[in-house]
Amino acid sequence: DTKSDFLKEILPCSLAGVFGILTNTVCTIFMMWVFNSSTIAMVFTVIISINFVAEVVGAAVLAPIYVRIFKRMQKGL
Repeated sequence: DTKSDFLKEILPCSLAGVFGILTNTVCTIFMMWVFNSSTIAMVFTVIISINFVAEVVGAAVLAPIYVRIFKRMQKGL
């Protein structure tokens, strides 16, 4: 069943990928703010924030694909 596959496999993998990217981006921006409050840090923050959208979309799409590939490799197919 397609809906069942989506809810059991694709959605959790997509969410895991998105939360991984979110954690990485938030921690990176926070550390840049903590250790360097110059204008160059603000420029990097803007660049990272723009890149964040592409990373989230990529993670949401690619994470389930990678999981499916790794499961097949584990089974030896």
